[in-house]
Amino acid sequence: MKFILIFVLTFFFVSCNSSKNTSNELYESSDEVSTIDGNWLLLSWKTKENLPFFDLNKTPSIQVSKDKITGFGGCNRFNASISIDKSILQISKIAATRMFCEGVAENDFFSILREVNRFEIKENELFLFDSQNQSLVFKLIK
Repeated sequence: MKFILIFVLTFFFVSCNSSKNTSNELYESSDEVSTIDGNWLLLSWKTKENLPFFDLNKTPSIQVSKDKITGFGGCNRFNASISIDKSILQISKIAATRMFCEGVAENDFFSILREVNRFEIKENELFLFDSQNQSLVFKLIK
């Protein structure tokens, strides 16, 4: 009886462990992300003006989940509601904490973010564009 119980438990744990490894391998080997949901770190922004970049310790990031975006603007935390239809992205009014941070280009980051109207995902990078094709480029992080 003990032998049967040990066999069944061993079989159960081995089968659970092998399915777990398979899903991790699929995720890691994926070249392309197909959804905007996830954690994204700002890599660069392309604007008509040369805006100052961020200190590496204060790099903006966003977390997107279904109909909500939250994140860090370089000084303050923020959140907003979003709506997505294919590649069209609309961000509602951004609410942010109000800490003072000298020398941070957060207001410029928020200005571009408010104007975003579409997005593209290419090779684990998220491109957010406004109507003038200014963009914020983010990298998917785990």
